[in-house]
Amino acid sequence: MLYRKRLIEIALPLDATTPNRPVRNPFVMATPAHFTYGGRVVFSSKELQIAAEMQENYHLVGVLDDHQSERQWSTFIISNPLETLLSNGGFVVKPNLEVAAKNLFIIE
Repeated sequence: MLYRKRLIEIALPLDATTPNRPVRNPFVMATPAHFTYGGRVVFSSKELQIAAEMQENYHLVGVLDDHQSERQWSTFIISNPLETLLSNGGFVVKPNLEVAAKNLFIIE
């Protein structure tokens, strides 16, 4: 089964664990991916671009719907997931056919 996901921005001071480190980017980006065992997660080219740009500030959060209570669902976090996505995923191309209207219809 395929579930859609949405990109969320989380305000998180990056210097919380290292107080002397200056904050360069006070935000991280997380993509929650809700899926079933054997399911798929689909990424758009824009989501891959954001993952590439944000690198260590981008996290993929997987939520496994295993038909139990939602409180018991397992979660998984992959930080900077671009390399993992590209090495384990495959691109799907859905071509569009475009035709000039004047070649299809008689326009007077």
